[in-house]
Amino acid sequence: TAFTVTVDAREGITTGISAQERARTIQALADPTTTAANLRRPGHIFPIRARPGGVLERRGHTEAGVDLARLAGCTPAGVLCEIVEEDGSMARGPSLQRFARRWNLKCVTIADLVHYREVMSV
Repeated sequence: TAFTVTVDAREGITTGISAQERARTIQALADPTTTAANLRRPGHIFPIRARPGGVLERRGHTEAGVDLARLAGCTPAGVLCEIVEEDGSMARGPSLQRFARRWNLKCVTIADLVHYREVMSV
């Protein structure tokens, strides 16, 4: 995973730790007009760089998020977060499917996305 330096947005941020301020930083990172001057270092958001070829180059969550955004016609950026179980472990497989059903969310696997991109040549 290609981590970069942690950042916070420079404008509209106090400590950078709140969910609202983290969301503001994420919006700034997804904005193609944002420059290094618009960001403070160190910060609370950990940007990760996706491989240019997406999931066809690296079958990772980072690339999947960017590919999904690109396929939807959005800015090629994504936000990753883990769903945490009651015991503090990361949710996987069946547990994620139950979570998705409970909250009426759609699930897709990286393998599904690779297959779609290969079949559709995108």
